[in-house]
Parts: sequence; C-alpha cells; structure tokens
Amino acid sequence: MVNIKPSPVLSSLIIFFLLIGLNAYSQPNKRTNYWFFGHHIGLDFNSGIPIEDTSCPIGSTGWGATSVMSDTNGNLLFYSNGDSVWNKNHHTMANGNGGDNFEQGIQSAICLPKPGSDSLFFIFTARWYEDENPMFYTTVNINGNNGLGEVVDKDTLLAGWDASDQLMAVYLKNKEDYWILTRKYREHKFAAFLVNSEGVNKEPVLSPAPNKDNMGKNKFGNMKVSYDKKYLVTVWRGSGSSSTGVELCKFNVETGLVEYLSFFQLRDIIPNNPYYMTINFDFSPCSKYMYLSGHLHPDSICHVFQFDMQYIEDSVLFEQSVIKVGEGQGWN
Repeated sequence: MVNIKPSPVLSSLIIFFLLIGLNAYSQPNKRTNYWFFGHHIGLDFNSGIPIEDTSCPIGSTGWGATSVMSDTNGNLLFYSNGDSVWNKNHHTMANGNGGDNFEQGIQSAICLPKPGSDSLFFIFTARWYEDENPMFYTTVNINGNNGLGEVVDKDTLLAGWDASDQLMAVYLKNKEDYWILTRKYREHKFAAFLVNSEGVNKEPVLSPAPNKDNMGKNKFGNMKVSYDKKYLVTVWRGSGSSSTGVELCKFNVETGLVEYLSFFQLRDIIPNNPYYMTINFDFSPCSKYMYLSGHLHPDSICHVFQFDMQYIEDSVLFEQSVIKVGEGQGWN
C-alpha cells in the first residue's frame, strides 16, 4: 500500500527541480549559474537566488534540452540545444548554425569544458530516439571571433549510434576528467565515454543492459548518476502510454562500468492507477532519496513520489519504500 503524504510546498520544490534540472550535473566553480530553456525562458543564479532572464532567443526546443556554459565566475559564455550554438550576446555563434533537422529530447545536449584547457569546450548531443543517427560532439573555441566564440569542429561518436536521448556527465574524483554516459537501445548496453586532457575517447566502456524492445520504440527520458556517484538510474517513456519504466543500476565512477540491478514500472506499484507515465526524476543532494515524477494518461498533472535509496539494491524493499509527496499543476 502506498502512503499518501501530500506536501504542497515540497511538491512545488521537487517539481521545479525535476523540470529545470534535466541537464544539471555537478561542475566546479560557477559554470552552471545560467540556465536557459525553450520559450525564451532563462534563470540567472549569480546573485544567489534565481532571477528570470528572457533574453534567450530560443522560442521552443521540443522537450527543452538546452545546455548552458558559463565561466568559473558565472559569466555566460554560450549555450546550445544540441544543434545550434548561441554566444553570450544571444546571437548564433560563428559556425554554430546546426541545420541538421535535429529533434531535441529530454536530455539530448550537454556543454562541458575540455579538461586542461581554458578555451576549448565540448557540446555532446544524442538524438531523441534510436534511429541509427550517431551521437556527436561539437568543439567550441571561446577565444575565437574576438571572444564571442566559434565552433571549430564537429565529430561523431559512432559507438553511440543507437543512443536514445539519455545523456549524462559525471566527474571523476580528480574533478577534471569526466564520463559521458548514455543508454544504447539496439545493442542493449550502457556506454561510458571518457573525456580527459587528450580529448574524447571514442571507444566507450560498455556494460550489458536488458533488451527493452518490448517496451515500444522511440524511448526518451532522463539518465542521472546519484550525487554520491554510486548509482545510475534511467527513466524513460516509449511510444505507448504504458511503455514507460525505471532502470536501477550500480555505477563505478573510476571504471565507468554499470551494473544492472532491476527494473520497475510506476503503474505496477501504485494501486488502481495503471498508466502512470514517467520521464523526470532526481536525487536528494545527500543521495538518500530518489524523487520520481509521473502522470496518469491523459491526466496532465505531475505526481511526485519518493523512494528510499538505502534499499535500491533490494528491488522489493525499494519499491515498498515509495510514498507520494505531492502533485503540481498540469502541463497545459
């Protein structure tokens, strides 16, 4: 039986971070102080509180996968929706007009500095679903074009040819090098691409994952590593309203290896509500809890559920730990 503990304030906070934290990950200094989304919406955190910024020219990004890069003092450098790149003046960066007929997803773009460089940055991109279009990454030289930056290279990650939207970055212990993680839905593996001062290693560390073809095609959603860097979770939705699920895994930040633990569907553990769809989730900063959002089809209201991470390696206890902590406003 699911315990219902509604808390409007907690619910609002959780939903806020679920929606705006799609591309959030831990970076040193103040590199993530600017956040931009579609529909000309942005937030500036440099004052310590979020201040609305409507200067972003992006009218819509599909599901909102926009990633932003600031310098170590929090000054805006550039941002991208995975296809085009905009500079700090909100103009298209030199050579930054994508034109790839790219369809953004939930988590399809991440901007990161090249380890050991003060001027070079990478933008990693995965397409919305596994249609045999490879992952790719763009290199930006922020010193180009009189300090406004320019795109100097674009390269593919052929090993990620069957990646589906889910794209995650996690720093190693040295806080310089990092892994780019994704889920391969045709070869049924997790892939971890190491990025260090030598560049991007195009040969990923691969870990086996179950075949999810029976859950429908066009799977898209979120992937995230817990803040203590011990676990990896993917949350996705397929082409049907009931084709949705959560994958729980262990993660080794030193080797990039993923160990699959279990899979569940929210509809199976919420009594009398068989079509809870899941796309967004996050962890508490201490990694003690996981917060999972879901909605009933065709209900547009977001319901938020809490899971106790101490039980993540025991699928029964983990699912039994669920409590509903609230719900938010509809999507419309």
